[in-house]
Amino acid sequence: MNVNNVNQHNLSKVTGISRTTLMPIINNTNQNIKYDTVEKLCQFFDIGMQDLLIYSKINVSYIESSLIETTGTNEENISYELYVTLAFDDKHLQFFGGLTFDKGLNNLVDYQSYSKTKEHWQLECLVEPSYGEYLKNCELTQGKLDLFTIVFDIRDKVSEQTGLSKSLTKDIKFRVVSRTKNSVDTLLDKISKLSPEEKDTLINEIKK
Repeated sequence: MNVNNVNQHNLSKVTGISRTTLMPIINNTNQNIKYDTVEKLCQFFDIGMQDLLIYSKINVSYIESSLIETTGTNEENISYELYVTLAFDDKHLQFFGGLTFDKGLNNLVDYQSYSKTKEHWQLECLVEPSYGEYLKNCELTQGKLDLFTIVFDIRDKVSEQTGLSKSLTKDIKFRVVSRTKNSVDTLLDKISKLSPEEKDTLINEIKK
C-alpha cells in the first residue's frame, strides 16, 4: 500500500474487499484469509502470493531503543549513537549505528555505518558465526528482515521511544553480521580512530 500510494478506502473500493476484512490483514492480526481475498490483492498489486503471505521460521519483535549523544571534536556538528534491541525468538540482539547533524542548519549530515553504503541508516549487530549460520538456516534473509521492520512497525516504535522524527527512522535498515576476523579488525580500527572522549563514552556504555 505504501509503495503504491493507496489507502484503505481506495483499496476497498477497487477490490471490493470490505474495510472490516482489510484491517486485520493490514495490522497483521488476521487469523484466516479467503482465497478470493488473496487473489484480489495479488491482482491489484500485481504480485505473487509469496509476496503477500510470508512464512518465517523465526519470530522478530521490538524490545527497546535508546539514543545517546556522543562527544565530537567538530563543534559545528552533533553526533548520536542509536541502539535498538530486537528479539529473535527468545534471543535479544542489539543493533547500533550513528548519525551526525549540522547544528547550524539543523540538517542531517551523514549516517555513520560499518558498511560503505550511505543510502540507508544501517544498524548492525555482530553475532557469532554459529548464530549467523542458525539465522541463515531459518531463512531469515535481508529482505524478510526489512519486511519485519515495516509489518511490525519497528521503525515507528524506535521513533516513539527515542524522539527521532519518522523521516529519519524510515531509512533504518537492520543487518546481522557474522563475526569474522575481518569484521573484528574493522571494528577495532574504528575504535582506534575515536577521540579520548568518545572512547570514554563507549567504555561507559559497555559497562552498563
